[in-house]
Amino acid sequence: MITKWNNITPRNLKKYFYIGFHGGEPLLNMPLVQRIIDYIEENVSHINFLYSMTTNGTLLNKHIEYLVEKNFLLNISMDGDMKMNSYRIYNNGNEIYNDLFSNLKKIQTKYPGFFKENVEFISVQNNRNTDEGILTYFDKEFGKTSEIHPLSSSMIANYDKWNSMRRKNEEIEGEESFNDNLFEYMRLFSGNFYTNYRSLLDTSRKEFTPTGTCIPFSLRVFVTVRKTILSCERVGFDTVLGKVTDGGVEIDYEKIANLYNNIFDKFKSQCKNCYKKESCVICFLLDKRYFEENFTCENYYPIGQLKKCIEESLSALRKKEIPTNI
Repeated sequence: MITKWNNITPRNLKKYFYIGFHGGEPLLNMPLVQRIIDYIEENVSHINFLYSMTTNGTLLNKHIEYLVEKNFLLNISMDGDMKMNSYRIYNNGNEIYNDLFSNLKKIQTKYPGFFKENVEFISVQNNRNTDEGILTYFDKEFGKTSEIHPLSSSMIANYDKWNSMRRKNEEIEGEESFNDNLFEYMRLFSGNFYTNYRSLLDTSRKEFTPTGTCIPFSLRVFVTVRKTILSCERVGFDTVLGKVTDGGVEIDYEKIANLYNNIFDKFKSQCKNCYKKESCVICFLLDKRYFEENFTCENYYPIGQLKKCIEESLSALRKKEIPTNI
């Protein structure tokens, strides 16, 4: 990568290159993080780098000065208050909440500007929290909004335990705002919603891709300390895309194509009739069950239900007499 970076001319230079550190827990190997950054900065002088890290936050008190010095973007894994976060524990079984909360408050007090601009939160849905509870907690304690993700089954050792921890679909559905369906309708079917200037100007017909799984290498690449290449930091080690060797980068394109095409073919007919297909966030690499022969997507939402949802949403709006911003 350094060879490629040093061949970039100012004319086509990006403003920043992002390098993220993930685990496990990256703060357990801080010397490696520092070695990587030192090596980059010693060998590349004309490019601006932004460093990010996803961490459980329990060791922030030991390394915060360096992280502030390098202007790290921190994503803290935290599911809410003590009860909501109680699945996150140390190896000895003790909960991490008190240590994490203490570290965060110290950073917020000592480095208020850094905390405001560089610290974000990532929460996972489980059966001890709710989306509303998560959002209320982070707003009250830190003046922040947390990203909320479903509980992944990737790299789990005990499927039954994972199943007992996850929040079931019927619990999640009850938390949705009554105008969510209206927003989805406008976004997907009005024909007047654009995420960027490129989508506004591009009138070509886009090919439909089943599920919300990213095409390999389209967004990011995750390189493990064992030199294997994964599509991102969230997927399991059983879906390796390639590896880095002393001789270069080795990628098995045929293996990758077969893996993705087999899953896409499996869900193509189901996804085609799902009204959420354009906004699907389901990545089959995060859930082992997608590889089972008869597995059916829990987020499947037939197009035929769309009219009913819109009518119910409009009815709820009228009853509450709340004006919509759509």
